[in-house]
Amino acid sequence: MGPTLRELSLRNVSNVGDEGLFEIAHRCHMLKKLDLFQLLMNRVNILLSYVGDEGLFDISHGCHLLERLDLFQWLINRGMFLFH
Repeated sequence: MGPTLRELSLRNVSNVGDEGLFEIAHRCHMLKKLDLFQLLMNRVNILLSYVGDEGLFDISHGCHLLERLDLFQWLINRGMFLFH
């Protein structure tokens, strides 16, 4: 994962969390496509798996070239409005 990465799929990956999206936002400024389809939550580490407003905020501010964000099968709240 680096500054020239343009597409990243985390489809069906577990334990990403807001911390993971923070790292993506700060390391992948050229990202154009991010696939977070159906992130999996490990029952033991559910707090580490949670992606919420903070993670989406970080992506919206760190990945200015982002053209596509796949969030299918997510329950989201205020964070999605950051992309409008």
